[in-house]
Amino acid sequence: MKIKIIKETDNYLVINKPAGMKVHADNLSRGNDTLVDWLLGKYKEIKDIRDIQDIKGSEIRPGIVHRLDKDVSGVMVIPRTQEMYEHLKKQFQERKIKKEYLALVHKKMRQDEGEVKIPIGRSKSGKLVAQSEKINEGRSAMTKYEVIKKYINYTLLKVEILTGRTHQIRVHLSSIGHPIAGDKLYETHDIRVKKKGIDLGRLWLYSAKLGFKDLNGEWVEYQVAMPEELKIFLDKIK
Repeated sequence: MKIKIIKETDNYLVINKPAGMKVHADNLSRGNDTLVDWLLGKYKEIKDIRDIQDIKGSEIRPGIVHRLDKDVSGVMVIPRTQEMYEHLKKQFQERKIKKEYLALVHKKMRQDEGEVKIPIGRSKSGKLVAQSEKINEGRSAMTKYEVIKKYINYTLLKVEILTGRTHQIRVHLSSIGHPIAGDKLYETHDIRVKKKGIDLGRLWLYSAKLGFKDLNGEWVEYQVAMPEELKIFLDKIK
């Protein structure tokens, strides 16, 4: 898979991760086709960049300060120095990073904008789910969305996340009845029963824009164009 380098500096890289590529290996999968494998082959210094508070966990994800799901494409920043890693990590923790996505969801949304603040936890089966605040067992999560365009059976959204939970956008949008197109894992019961699900071979979701402060304290933003396969699908619907 071809990875496009958007920006290369001495302190960080900004890339456009393709859909279908895992960011790093895990306990269930090993191999040499992850983003980390590609990074280690091209930027040797990254192997020593890690979370000093989680040495064991960071062994399989050196240089990774944030992630995108396997079937999600888009902008990612990769620190090339430990100083930049800590600098970015702090901005993520303090929710100062701007993370903007575009998502196509099932059904026409009634509201033109909104927020989802439902905590995210795991069900007994291990699947990530949005949990009632009364249960209060999940981790806090906040997702903001704004309608870009409404179609007959879909809605195109601009989505911003203020937290970085695993599958956050997918879980939150599904919890309000609007699962992401192409998402078999989180499609709602009515979409499944009516067989309205689609097979894009990926999710209709991508990281469109990423903004942060560099080591000089200057705000920088990077963005990517809509992937061609998503644009083609969008052009086909009404």
